Amino acid sequence: MPRSCCSRYAGWRAKPDLLRYHPGVLARAAALLLGLWFCLPASAAGSLRILTPASGRPALGPTQVTLDVLPPEGATVSRVVLELDGKQVGLLTAPPWTATVDLGTGENERALTAVAAFSDGSFARGLVRVAAVRIQETAEVSLVSFYATVRDEGGALVNDLKVSDFQLTENGRPQKIERFSTERRPLRAALVIDTSESMNTDDRIGKARAAAVRFLETLGPEDEVALVTFSDEVHLVHPMTGDLRGIRSAIEGMGAKGGTALYDAIWKASELLGGEDGRKVLVLLSDGKDEAQSGIEPGSLHTMNEALQRALRDEVMVFAIGIGKWGTEQSPEADPYTRMPLRDILSTLGSATGGEVLFLSRPRQLAEAFERVAEALRNQYAIAYTSDDQRKDGSWRETRLTALKKGLSVTARRGYYAPKQPPRASG
Repeated sequence: MPRSCCSRYAGWRAKPDLLRYHPGVLARAAALLLGLWFCLPASAAGSLRILTPASGRPALGPTQVTLDVLPPEGATVSRVVLELDGKQVGLLTAPPWTATVDLGTGENERALTAVAAFSDGSFARGLVRVAAVRIQETAEVSLVSFYATVRDEGGALVNDLKVSDFQLTENGRPQKIERFSTERRPLRAALVIDTSESMNTDDRIGKARAAAVRFLETLGPEDEVALVTFSDEVHLVHPMTGDLRGIRSAIEGMGAKGGTALYDAIWKASELLGGEDGRKVLVLLSDGKDEAQSGIEPGSLHTMNEALQRALRDEVMVFAIGIGKWGTEQSPEADPYTRMPLRDILSTLGSATGGEVLFLSRPRQLAEAFERVAEALRNQYAIAYTSDDQRKDGSWRETRLTALKKGLSVTARRGYYAPKQPPRASG
């Protein structure tokens, strides 16, 4: 023990009789021990921090747990044990210190603990409390509705199927489709455009402006659209409107600078669309991973998982266009927190919500990509059914829609959250 700091504690001894007859000594003893602890050099103790999920924020289902583990000087990490509400759910013995943990339905707060054991016999502990998911919607929903697109083996859209050509299941149980239509429904769309500094490369921002304007020309008279841009921050440049002249002017004024708050943009655009009725679509264009302009920290406050959950809860279909790094199929680039390759991030967002994802290697392909999105939106099937599970428990229900004809692939969202019974008023 460094004498310069703690020599005043060296001669102290606790005598049993003294403790028996002088209770106040206990408090002084505790203070002395606390002093001894703070006298230890900073390098003497290891540390552990839980980076994701964030403490105090809601999360549910399979969630990426990311740890920052620092062993004491001269020691190594022997193992890291993950516990959820006191029950072991994971064991890590080597970096990277990441794992996927199922946090359940999000109905209740959960305590996630990580304990690291070091080779010198010491330990470090981290704790986060994952908040319960608060579902604002309390109105009873009798029908489950969603939209789907169908393509053949060559990738061409198929728009002449009948209800008898489909099979629908919920949590593996067959369901009866009650409403089926190929009639084009009004569209509520959020154009979400990356305006980070990297979009200046090869005039990506200029070609994005031109392609987005062409997308507006494909919309119908009853459609509405909003413009959201993101760099270091997310901006609602123009609110939802049917006045496409105002949106066009806003698009033509877009510039590019700063970092990439990708997940915050998806979260906020989904939140915006959540207040709309009908077909809700998020059309996303981005050229890179979520990161600050410095390149050494995330660009968003929200995580990828939180952004996806928000889109699912608000029943938003994500149609994503990835350009640049996204378009490189073997790119080693990955999100630093989820460890997912860039392509997998956009693919997950699209497939889970019932949208589609396109990857481009050159900016000049943007116009064609926006046209493909518009074509898919013009050829969607509207489907609705009454679930055979009438419990209002807020649980996730997995749905699967398939085409009975061979060679056809169906794109539709993979499930929904059941309505939740509002709490009874106490009186």
